[in-house]
Amino acid sequence: MIRILLAFTAFLLISASAPVCMPQEEPPLVEVRYLGSHSYAGFTRLVFDTGGVAPDGFKINFVPERRQVVLYPQSRLLSYSFAPVEDVDDIVTGIDFVEDDAGKRGIVANLGPGAGDVVQSYLSEPYRLVLDIRKKTSVEGYLPYGRPVRTVAIDPGHGGRNAGRGAQGVRAEKDIALDTAIRLKNILTKMGYKTVLTRSNDSDISMDGRVGMANNQKADLFISIHASGGNFTNGAGPEIFVPDAEDFTTGPKNGPLSWGEQNAPYLPDSMRLSRKLWDALKKIEAGQPVVHNVRLAGFSGLAMPAVMVELGNLDNQAKAGLLSEDSFRGKVADSLARGIAEFSKGDHD
Repeated sequence: MIRILLAFTAFLLISASAPVCMPQEEPPLVEVRYLGSHSYAGFTRLVFDTGGVAPDGFKINFVPERRQVVLYPQSRLLSYSFAPVEDVDDIVTGIDFVEDDAGKRGIVANLGPGAGDVVQSYLSEPYRLVLDIRKKTSVEGYLPYGRPVRTVAIDPGHGGRNAGRGAQGVRAEKDIALDTAIRLKNILTKMGYKTVLTRSNDSDISMDGRVGMANNQKADLFISIHASGGNFTNGAGPEIFVPDAEDFTTGPKNGPLSWGEQNAPYLPDSMRLSRKLWDALKKIEAGQPVVHNVRLAGFSGLAMPAVMVELGNLDNQAKAGLLSEDSFRGKVADSLARGIAEFSKGDHD
């Protein structure tokens, strides 16, 4: 009897120490859809719908020696509902699927010999992952999406019947903006930049027309010049406006990036440009320049960093008088040119 009890006790001890094999649950599936590509002068953009999963739940491996970018979910199994894609362009040669020995599946973008590094960004509502494959370049300095700052689009605000803000006894906003823009163009030309003026006379150009002109000329920066002021502060100093990221999180829910979303990856560079302009303008201004993030829906289709500069509040008599002086507008144009030159050096503080 004692032997039976000892044997039974040993069996219980062994059973208690043995691991219990529970069936493992499969990780949840996430369905990724390829929404399309956009080819630009300096980069190719790939857009993926991440199936309702926040894009930070995905890992992206750039493997330059294989000329591949591999995308896979970190804690889910990948499901996909699109066929492999061939011959996107000379930067991205195709999009395919990969599975390792452990059964982990991913999406791979095969790159051409002209491909450089990869920049990723995210869009929401719904969640989308954006991969920008830059074209390889040997040019040093600041390279926004594979191209140096060579061409600057200068946009004098208003024009024609759209005179903008005005004050009694001083020039209209449209005239101040155009004169300053022409002065800036002349300075930048002497510095070696190419320039694009969205208007060179008293004409009223639509915002889509201005954006299209800058994109068609492959401008590297876009600066819109106004002289309204008074919208956000009561001061007389200049204000610099940068598009807000919220401008670019709306649009089609089941297709490639909308016209209104194409500028989103340039927002950090737009903010850096605003800082350089701020540094230059504050040296000639009694009032401190102010930088705002606001909704600038008209800028949304620009394929480059963009800012809008309000030179001053024409409702302020003293500032309106200054902006009517040729010498002061010359100083403003010179300051804007110096800010652009500093940004072009690639010093991204």
